[in-house]
Amino acid sequence: MSRSFIVRVRNAMTLTALAALTLSPLQAAAAPQPIKVGAVFPFSGPLALLGQDSFDGANVALEMINAKGGIDGRKIEWVKADSPNAEQANSQAERLISQQGLKILFGSYASPIAVAASQVAERHHVIYWEEGAWTSTLFDNHPKYVFRVNVYAVPAGNAAVEYAANAIAPKIGKTAKTLKVAIVNEDGPFGTSVANAEVAEAQKLGVDVVTHLPYSAKTNDMTSLVLKLKASNPDVLLATSYINDATLLIKTMRAQSFRPRAIVGASAGFGLLALGKNLGNDVNGILEADAPSIINPKGLHPAGEALYKEFIDKFKADTGREPDGFSYMGFTGAYSLFHDVLPKAKDPTNTDDIRAAALAANVPEGSYPNGWGLKFDETGQNTHMFAAMIQWQKGAPVIVGPTSIAVGKPEMIPLPNWAYVPLHVAARIGSLLGL
Repeated sequence: MSRSFIVRVRNAMTLTALAALTLSPLQAAAAPQPIKVGAVFPFSGPLALLGQDSFDGANVALEMINAKGGIDGRKIEWVKADSPNAEQANSQAERLISQQGLKILFGSYASPIAVAASQVAERHHVIYWEEGAWTSTLFDNHPKYVFRVNVYAVPAGNAAVEYAANAIAPKIGKTAKTLKVAIVNEDGPFGTSVANAEVAEAQKLGVDVVTHLPYSAKTNDMTSLVLKLKASNPDVLLATSYINDATLLIKTMRAQSFRPRAIVGASAGFGLLALGKNLGNDVNGILEADAPSIINPKGLHPAGEALYKEFIDKFKADTGREPDGFSYMGFTGAYSLFHDVLPKAKDPTNTDDIRAAALAANVPEGSYPNGWGLKFDETGQNTHMFAAMIQWQKGAPVIVGPTSIAVGKPEMIPLPNWAYVPLHVAARIGSLLGL
């Protein structure tokens, strides 16, 4: 083997190695980088159950989009930020933006958390995408980068009053003008926003609000509250509560023999399956204005009906349980962002491009698994959403309106009297029977 041949081989090997070193950074730079989205939810603390339910729905959307190639070949990744309260939401949002460099925050189910995190995002000109919080105060400061997909306090409160005036009143021999309603609400941003909407809608329709009683959701005794309600003698009770206080309210009403002709709740505690477990048969007949779930999919567009089945099948496979209303909202919020907005943005990591794509989106109602679509007004609120009317029947929540997605008809209006036996009477009966 000649010396010149050896030299030529060595030179070739050197050039190959240099070429590899030169191309490696270019190849690395060409590899698509993931789009990271901050997930601002209460993963711990008293709100964790519904926070996790909401996130689980959103995560199904992320996995579905990633399985189909992501966004222009870029996968989506969550950066989770446990935010059990407003203070933590504030600091976590700041961390995600300032330290992680994120351009999109997604959350959050809970109104105080949404308000806190969205204000941080707005200050940094970062997109905040809300999927479940109901407070009407989210847009009080006229933010530019805040968007909300879900139904919220005002349309839900309006729906509750309208149903009482238009559907319940005729069934109990009343009109809107002669109907008497009482309003109770937990006194946080969620309950206050819904109750304020109910008061305003009642005034608009000429419905008589005989009493309006806010209370703390942390209360462990509602006797005084219920006695005041009973004294006001309403035809219909409109209530906005979380699960523990909703349970306590109905149990205290039974204990005090207070039974209005109808009870209409608004989301949260009145829409959770736990309410049925807590109340047993006493849950039946209760109505609530809420985000739709477990709808009649025949009322959707064909693509929406297919998406409905895909979502439910994957959610059950991922979690081992049926999705609830919060899971539907989480999915719809995330799917609308990942499927109908980010792919349309010139740059899915540029906040002004995302904002422009969001404002241009026009997805008709009936396109998402809960019947909603996507069209934002000038404030950032989705106008292609609505509140459904749900009634507890045979221990389960059943959609009774709107008719296009209803799976049942309303019943038990008026509510039958309590099957109530006072404790001292029960004890006397027991002694007579030798028990």
